[in-house]
Amino acid sequence: PSIFHSPFTQTTFMFKHHILISYRSALRNKSTFLINLIGLSTGLATALLIFLWVQDEWIIDKIPQGQKAIYQVMQNLNSNSGEIYTSSNQSTLLAPSLKAEIPEIAYVTPLRTLSLATYLSIEDQSIKAQGAFAGKNFFKVFPYRLIEGNKQNILTDPSSIVLSIDLAEKIFGSSKAALNQTLKVNHNEVSGDFMVSGVFNPTSIKASEEFEFFLSHDYFLSTMEADQMHWANFPSEVYLTFRQKSIDLPTFNRKIEDFSRDKFLALGNSEENLDWVGKLFIRDFSHKYLYNRYENGTQAGGRIEYVKSFVLIGIFILFMACINFMNLSTAQSGRRAKEMGVKKVVGAQRKTLIAQHFFESLFNSLLALLLSFIWVVAVLPGVNDLTDKNLSMGLGYPLFFSSLALILATGLLAGSYPALYLSKIKPLVVLKGSNPHSIRELWTRKGLVIFQFVLALLFIGSVYVMHNQFKLITTKNLGYEREHVILFERQGQLMDSTDLETFVRESRKIPGVNFASIIGGNPVDMEGATGGYEVKGEKGTVKLSNESFGYDGLKTLGIELKEGRDFSRAYSNEENKVILNETAVKLFELKKSLGKRITVWGDEWEVIGVVYDFHFQPLYEQIKPLVFFFEPDDTEQIIVNLSPKNLRNTLKQMESLHSNYNSGYPFEYEFLDQSYNDLYQSESRTYTLYTYFSAISLLISCLGLWGLAAYTAERREKEMGVRKVLGAKFKDLILLLSKDFTQMVLWAIVMATPLGYLIAQKWLENFAYRIPLHAGYFVLAGVSVLLLTWLTVSLHTVRAARTNPVESLKRE
Repeated sequence: PSIFHSPFTQTTFMFKHHILISYRSALRNKSTFLINLIGLSTGLATALLIFLWVQDEWIIDKIPQGQKAIYQVMQNLNSNSGEIYTSSNQSTLLAPSLKAEIPEIAYVTPLRTLSLATYLSIEDQSIKAQGAFAGKNFFKVFPYRLIEGNKQNILTDPSSIVLSIDLAEKIFGSSKAALNQTLKVNHNEVSGDFMVSGVFNPTSIKASEEFEFFLSHDYFLSTMEADQMHWANFPSEVYLTFRQKSIDLPTFNRKIEDFSRDKFLALGNSEENLDWVGKLFIRDFSHKYLYNRYENGTQAGGRIEYVKSFVLIGIFILFMACINFMNLSTAQSGRRAKEMGVKKVVGAQRKTLIAQHFFESLFNSLLALLLSFIWVVAVLPGVNDLTDKNLSMGLGYPLFFSSLALILATGLLAGSYPALYLSKIKPLVVLKGSNPHSIRELWTRKGLVIFQFVLALLFIGSVYVMHNQFKLITTKNLGYEREHVILFERQGQLMDSTDLETFVRESRKIPGVNFASIIGGNPVDMEGATGGYEVKGEKGTVKLSNESFGYDGLKTLGIELKEGRDFSRAYSNEENKVILNETAVKLFELKKSLGKRITVWGDEWEVIGVVYDFHFQPLYEQIKPLVFFFEPDDTEQIIVNLSPKNLRNTLKQMESLHSNYNSGYPFEYEFLDQSYNDLYQSESRTYTLYTYFSAISLLISCLGLWGLAAYTAERREKEMGVRKVLGAKFKDLILLLSKDFTQMVLWAIVMATPLGYLIAQKWLENFAYRIPLHAGYFVLAGVSVLLLTWLTVSLHTVRAARTNPVESLKRE
């Protein structure tokens, strides 16, 4: 007998008993079980997808465990508006000076990313790759694993190049075969033959910037003019490591804060020009991706805000699914309460009953989790396309423990209220048929439903706001043409200025080409800026954004002149001329612009034109002062304005002309409107994800409403019969049954509107140009949800209202 009463035997028996009870409960309440299963699996699938996305985001730019921390040197510069602008670019003089004068630093390396993709050629083979100029200590700072080459001298030779293993295998067949081979590099910043001095594996860090090759930073320095190498010119980034494992960041930042400014003054520069040089500080390299936004010199978030918001969304959606479980369980508490009462009478303890409810909840959660895995596997390819990631359901420890945590959290949360509530009801009260807690239970259920709808309304209202903001972005007149305008890189033979000018001339002869020109960078986001501009006889020095243009650049982009002219072949010495925008004219306080001469670093240019302000940066930014230079040699892109008629034929002729000048180089172009839309890719993906989350939240809410409506209609069936006998009309019964659900949605609208307004206002603050915000977006969301609520409950209410009173009254 002692064997049959052992703890193990009792536990096994209770486990089997709980499984049997859970199975019978599911069969007895099929609709409730299916609603809970679908709702929980949807919530769990959403949470798992968000976990996979967050996990992938979290490891970007993270240094492998055991490696020394890497820090990036940043600087805060004063802008024309009086605000502080934070930049990661530094002077080429900074890296060697820091290493020489700061003893705590172990290694320091500059890094300059090549702004355009580069072609690497060997014999007749050309491969497009992304690279950068790196200092000789780059591989001592960054823990990329060198497969071939010596870390001590790998980038000391200016004519050396280091390839990624994938690129080495693609070009030479293997990493060993690549070593000491010669490659021809073609880029506007670098051109010539380089010897492969090493091969590295880039997978040791999941970096936000991925490079396929590195050239020596010393080569880049050799291409710079002597007057460009000063403390107020910032072409490169700087990274460093310390000798010790930990560093007191605030103390070190105070130590280097005025490092560049002191060097600048020591060369005899005036304190009036000190704003040209920034105050330095360092940040952890692992913060580069997630904490990439600064406001007025202070760290103000970045992509970490998306990570946090999606974590909250996952929790909320999962919580909504748990609410359905709790609501439907408490709604059926009358049936289960009698079961609990009988069990208590025959000797069951409260802890046993609590265990039974939690077991049922965990059992349902486990089934929902298994179903959610199927959901995730089915939708993961689409999620990867949407998020531009390569997420997978690899069965590793993080996923296993996360799934286990989700099961426990979901099961305990979903089963908490019914387990703790039903297990404490007194048997005598229940078996008599009364329930003293019915009012409290009703209000609890209503409160949970209202909370569900508040979340759903916040999602839907946010989607409405995002939709209208993106409509503004895509339809706003930017002040230049982006329809039927293509952009492609200078490469190969077009790096020669004579061939480039001939190519542009020949392009304009093609039928369907309106204008063609050259430009320094992409016109949708002109990032170049420098300081030290002066206008003789006018206001003092200021900072201006700047861009290089060729002939007819303004005509090609459709930028409207306010006064003056464009750069033209009809005039000589255009290299000494500039064009300003309206904001620059206002900043200089010019009464008469044309003919004025501006100077910077000793060089002088004449103002020949003023353009109306246009948006040359994303709409997050106010329009800044801008100056156009005529500098064909500093341009990187060719821009062509096309007629929409016979567009395909025009592009074929452009491709043919391009191949005549660049045999072996593909004609790879992009339309300017697509390039513009890519600026808001992150927000566009967020908008799409919010749309899906809204649909999921509505699905879960409606599933809960469906179950509650079915229960309410069943519970009030006799009441409806009595009311019909007494003469109640059909529409009165419909209104009576729908009233509670309508009130809950109206309460949700009242609560969600101010909260949603504040959230939307915070998001819109990211845009300098934004839609006017009003509560109507959330009221519209509320009306949409209200209509969907009526549709969801209508089937049950209509059926209950149409039930024959004789049938409903004779049931006991």
